[in-house]
Amino acid sequence: MQSNKNFVHITGLNDKTMESFIGELKNMANKKPVKHFSNPIKVLLKNAASNMYRKLQKYAYRFYSQPEALEVQNKMRKQDSNASFGTVVSNCINILTGHKSKTFYVPGNEEFFNKNFMADIDDFALKTNKPLKVCKTKLGAMFKGLKEFGLTGIPQNKTRAITGIAIFASLSTVSLNLIKSGIKNIKNSDQNN
Repeated sequence: MQSNKNFVHITGLNDKTMESFIGELKNMANKKPVKHFSNPIKVLLKNAASNMYRKLQKYAYRFYSQPEALEVQNKMRKQDSNASFGTVVSNCINILTGHKSKTFYVPGNEEFFNKNFMADIDDFALKTNKPLKVCKTKLGAMFKGLKEFGLTGIPQNKTRAITGIAIFASLSTVSLNLIKSGIKNIKNSDQNN
């Protein structure tokens, strides 16, 4: 707690995370870190792992956002039968839905997160001691990010941009085909009547 005092913590990783993590391992093992190479597959895997880990962190934070969560966890560890089933169910529902906790979104591009955040090795996340503006929704963060940073995130993270464009194009194609199929079915049913 002392080393994280006066910091704002967020989920996610930046360029300094691996350096700090490898540095920490190096300090522990007194060995040279293994050099790693940057290629598109590695970047895609890193992004996928980062997103998955961020989701797991979000679920853990939701669990611990409830005051009774630690009490229930301690009772369950001790196999205490007084651990309320209702409270456990309530915690599980909150973990999945987030109805008792809030998730905030930080708008920014790669440069913003690399410049303003340091690695939080204790939680494999990011932290900053600077004031931070957050948004209540992903959509709000997207518009605020576009307003503040423009499209600078695209050249900074080409792989993510290309992946996003590919996903958007795929979903658009599927949607368009479904719409065409629906219109065709409506026309056919009108002709049959």
